[in-house]
Amino acid sequence: MKPYYEGMGLKAPTSDAMSEGEKLSLEGLSALDPDYLFLGYFNYSDKTLPAATDQWENSEVWKKLKAVSNNHVYSINGELALGYGPIGNNYGVKAILDSLQK
Repeated sequence: MKPYYEGMGLKAPTSDAMSEGEKLSLEGLSALDPDYLFLGYFNYSDKTLPAATDQWENSEVWKKLKAVSNNHVYSINGELALGYGPIGNNYGVKAILDSLQK
């Protein structure tokens, strides 16, 4: 995730949950309690496939997150944005910036 923060001139939170390749649990996300949340979905073009966050959305923990409460949760295509390399990183940064302008 480092390229995204650096690509937008931001500083990543200091947390073990932010380590490259680390799987973030709902509890870990709750500890970070972000103001904005950008989720890379691998079922972005086929919503019939399950997503890891499907179960989260019915949780009280999820509903209490600042980003969720303030309607600042954005979906991006994880197949593109979370790939390694400059094209994927560029897509991800652009998708995030486009989301914020809507």
